[in-house]
Amino acid sequence: AFGDAMYAQLGSGAFSPASPAAAFGVKADERSARWLGVAVNGADNSAPLVSAAARVECGRTPGTAYAELLSGVGGSATLDVAAATLHRAVLQATNDDDDGGDTDVDSDRAADDDVDSDARAAFESVDTLARLTAPATDGAGALTATLRPLRRVCERDAQQPLAVLTVSNVGAGRALLVAADGVVRELAQPHTADNSDERARVLSVGGSVDERGRVGGVLPLTRVLGFSLLPARVVPAEPSSVRVAVSAGDTLVLTSHAPAHLVAADAARFALDSVASAQEVADLLAFDHIPDDNTAVAAVVLRVGEWHDALCDQTMKTNDEL
Repeated sequence: AFGDAMYAQLGSGAFSPASPAAAFGVKADERSARWLGVAVNGADNSAPLVSAAARVECGRTPGTAYAELLSGVGGSATLDVAAATLHRAVLQATNDDDDGGDTDVDSDRAADDDVDSDARAAFESVDTLARLTAPATDGAGALTATLRPLRRVCERDAQQPLAVLTVSNVGAGRALLVAADGVVRELAQPHTADNSDERARVLSVGGSVDERGRVGGVLPLTRVLGFSLLPARVVPAEPSSVRVAVSAGDTLVLTSHAPAHLVAADAARFALDSVASAQEVADLLAFDHIPDDNTAVAAVVLRVGEWHDALCDQTMKTNDEL
């Protein structure tokens, strides 16, 4: 049922026409709610300082599942640009990178040069458009994840990794991968001046960071889409990318504006709860961890094995229709 995108957005009190008209959380049916949870929430829906959007596609691009979280800073114009274009750019780069052979991936390393280059080109294409069309103080963070099976899409081997997961991030997003044994790996960390390497990079290219950790005294991020008030060399749209092998028992947790107390132990406890559905976990993360009344928080929770099975179902349906 997920050949088309599921898309929820909060910003300026209005939904995108592509989204369901009356829900911040999205779930299509009882089965999907077990493996997929999408929640977008803001306590003050009338004029949130930060907007957020979430998208999940499964099989719309053959053999590939995709998820993204977008978070606006200073408005929602750049977020709207990213919502309309980023998924297409990332999926196109993913397809162009596919040589039809087996995927060789180390289960614990940063993405290789080709993946870095593809992600950078996709993100920077959106950044260029946003800098030309959005207000100067309007920007967005973006967190993307693509899942591609290691073997033919409907095959499983309990002793081997199931798929390759690639996560790319610019901005405030955070990605956690929770293994079946509860071990948590952080795949994406926020790009802020709290990170000493990020602060040093900003200063090395002539930027400044004030006592509040704001670049140029205005932006709480060190990498961003749009926000043309600051030069791209200071706040680039260059993503951090990680490619890992994942197994059926893994759970991927994506959050925008993750609160400081959302530690790895919390993510593991929520994601591995045998009773909670993925939708319930997403609702908990988005609705119970709101930093303030004017910030939208989005969460996506994906149980890898069932995400893979949904991709298999969609692929088989597409093949039957051809």
